[in-house]
Amino acid sequence: GVFIASFAGTTLDTSVRIQRYVISELAADLRIPFLANRWAATTFAVLTAAGLAFATGADGTGAMKLWPLFGTSNQLLAALALLLVTLYLKRKGGFKFIVTAVPCLIMLVITNWAMVKNETIFLANKNWLLVTIGAGIFALALWMTVEAFMAFFTVTHSTEPPQKAEVST
Repeated sequence: GVFIASFAGTTLDTSVRIQRYVISELAADLRIPFLANRWAATTFAVLTAAGLAFATGADGTGAMKLWPLFGTSNQLLAALALLLVTLYLKRKGGFKFIVTAVPCLIMLVITNWAMVKNETIFLANKNWLLVTIGAGIFALALWMTVEAFMAFFTVTHSTEPPQKAEVST
């Protein structure tokens, strides 16, 4: 019991913290100073998560409505990780990048195909929540695929080591 509670607490803390960072950065980019504040961003993250969890009632299963889209988003994150490694290996030179490029392409193609198939099912069932969010995920998947091809064909071999980041104090 203690390990499960500790894991759940750590997971919740980490997810809220990541949401806060994303919200703060988006707010800064979109020039919404109120949400750039860490307290406001944290409150927004917690309230939206609670709203989603309790959207269908007090049992907290509201987020389960989005469960059919979890697989797509999970596979896209895996494809993104493979894409980053592929671009890194291509930049190092040679043909080592093929080891990750092939699985990346397979994941992108299959995930996009599955999303189209799921969208037709969601449309047939008139599940507008999944249609809308699924369309957003599909648009992001297509965007990621286009960006992947553009980046792949513009990355060149480099023998220079990566530059160190400058840290301002």
